[in-house]
Amino acid sequence: MSPTDSSARNFYQTIFESLGVPAIVVDGAGQIAAANQAFSSIFNITRPGQLKPVFLDLVAPDDQAACMDSIAAAQDGRSGPLRLDVRVRGADGEFEVEQLHLSAVANSSMVLLIFAGRLLDQPSARSRRQDEEFDSLFYLICHNLKSPAVSIQGFCKLLRETVVTGQEEVIHYVERIQDNALRLNAMVQDLLEFSSFSKASTTTDVDLSQVLADVRTEYYFPLKEMNVRLRVMEHLPCVRGDLRGLKAVFSNLVDNAIKYCGHLPDPEIRVSWEETPRFYVFRVEDNGPGLLEKYHDSVFELFERATAPEEVNGTGIGLALVKRIVEKHSGLVRFVSGRGQGAAVYFTLPKIAGCQDGHR
Repeated sequence: MSPTDSSARNFYQTIFESLGVPAIVVDGAGQIAAANQAFSSIFNITRPGQLKPVFLDLVAPDDQAACMDSIAAAQDGRSGPLRLDVRVRGADGEFEVEQLHLSAVANSSMVLLIFAGRLLDQPSARSRRQDEEFDSLFYLICHNLKSPAVSIQGFCKLLRETVVTGQEEVIHYVERIQDNALRLNAMVQDLLEFSSFSKASTTTDVDLSQVLADVRTEYYFPLKEMNVRLRVMEHLPCVRGDLRGLKAVFSNLVDNAIKYCGHLPDPEIRVSWEETPRFYVFRVEDNGPGLLEKYHDSVFELFERATAPEEVNGTGIGLALVKRIVEKHSGLVRFVSGRGQGAAVYFTLPKIAGCQDGHR
């Protein structure tokens, strides 16, 4: 091999390895001769021996003949680059329709296959494992913070009992520490709940009319204390989902609405829904002061708050939890508001066969 050939080979090898999309090189029999880093990452390949020797092992049986015909046509080289849609088995074992770009490798009998479809959107097994490790660490940290927060509250109570009359400044500082410890404990509790919904959940038929009845019972005293009317549209549908998660969605939305409209005259919260061909669309709205549009994009972010902590009680986790649960149910969530116009949270849940006609 001449220095020129060697340089060219190294150049193309560098391009092949640095491609941001999965790519492999196969021979006429479909044997894999080389795979780049993107391909290895998606299929969680850490050692050369883990590489499937035959590309067809990854292709759905019904698509294998068409795949081999396209490899042969690309190997011939006279038809130029080819495109083919085939079902390819991902790292999770499921088949997904994938678009392949095939082209002959110059001065060889090899064919370059570049993946340009849905496989790019699938997280690798390594990425999923890292996410699971992060969730476990997140839960562990929150759990370990719970005990110190409770201890601080206990010590503050003891200090408060030992402070003598006339030490108002000391009393003030102790009470501030106690208030912050209470907020820390509330935040830890909310974070633990947020973390718990990253784990696998049980899917069942969920009667949302019963869920809202339970939420009304749960918030009976806050609603009564602040004279808030909770109006719920009749005949809410039955959906497939996680009962605990869907109850948390409505609980957090009602709780959030109480905080923002409860101090106003004639406060009201309305829960309604409508049906589309593929989704149920739910709306939880209040007649509170509303929110400026510049805050709309951030209300579902963790710890993001549009008001100062002293203005409205809360940890900034409730709406982030709502978003996480709704998206886990393959739904979408949206916030609509305007200053002085109240606020509404819309979210969708897919219509999946389960409860008869979607209603009970």
